[in-house]
Amino acid sequence: RPRLLYHSGKDFSDGGGYEAISHRARLGLTAHIKESLTFGFEVQDVRLWGEETNTLGDYRADGLDVHQAWLEARTPCGIALRIGSQEINLDNQRLIGSVGWSDQGRALDAVMLSYARGGWLATRLFYAKLGEEDALQVRADPGGDAVVTRGSRKDADLAGLWIRITALPWLRP
Repeated sequence: RPRLLYHSGKDFSDGGGYEAISHRARLGLTAHIKESLTFGFEVQDVRLWGEETNTLGDYRADGLDVHQAWLEARTPCGIALRIGSQEINLDNQRLIGSVGWSDQGRALDAVMLSYARGGWLATRLFYAKLGEEDALQVRADPGGDAVVTRGSRKDADLAGLWIRITALPWLRP
């Protein structure tokens, strides 16, 4: 998904502008292990064209990352439990969305319990970890040495309950 970016600078002043081509490429796999068990895995590469100056010697693949990796178990009565890194989209992404228009998109490390009954009831109960203060981030500096930094400044969590009932006419979208 290539995209031309053009930015002319701030406040309509000369200088500070740029133009570039960015892209996002995703490759995914969904495997139905059993009738009630599904595994999803998706990697993505987000980068600007030409940012790897040495295509023969640059093995870092800085823009390559796991976008989604989840496991879902379903029961015959309509209950499903999904655990892992996953996109969460509610009400056409008006409440929470995967931000598909952005190059990198959004996936959350989450647990989601879903229930659907016919076409008239759908519910989702979820918990996602947005930031972990105790997490460590390891990256290489330009000299190749490992640099360890803390995770986010504080813990951040997101939890929610979403219910859609379409059996009542005044509740239909």
